[in-house]
Amino acid sequence: MSTRSVTIRSRRTAFTLIELSLATAKRDWAYARAWLYREMKTASKGVK
Repeated sequence: MSTRSVTIRSRRTAFTLIELSLATAKRDWAYARAWLYREMKTASKGVK
């Protein structure tokens, strides 16, 4: 079994334990990444 398949299986197990669907987790993660990117981009504009 590859490391990737173990990681995916671990994520699914974690999502199941906290009753979160894989689709919701992916959507939330995409939102969080976009938010962090915007925050970092905004903060870097203020630094000279």
